[in-house]
Amino acid sequence: MAGGEFRVGLLGHGTVGAAFETLLAERAEEIERFNGVRPVLSGVLTRSRGDFEHILDDLDLVLR
Repeated sequence: MAGGEFRVGLLGHGTVGAAFETLLAERAEEIERFNGVRPVLSGVLTRSRGDFEHILDDLDLVLR
């Protein structure tokens, strides 16, 4: 996985989910320098958007 992407799916986009998305984008470069992979938000599931099956496809981590 070194040098690639680390795909993160997010279940929920309230206060915590939105803050996590912002921090992930702000710190992605630093995280990549630390462990050799860049975290990328691959999908978000809320009551009104997103597809659970799509988010689970080809995913490394799901956060709830």
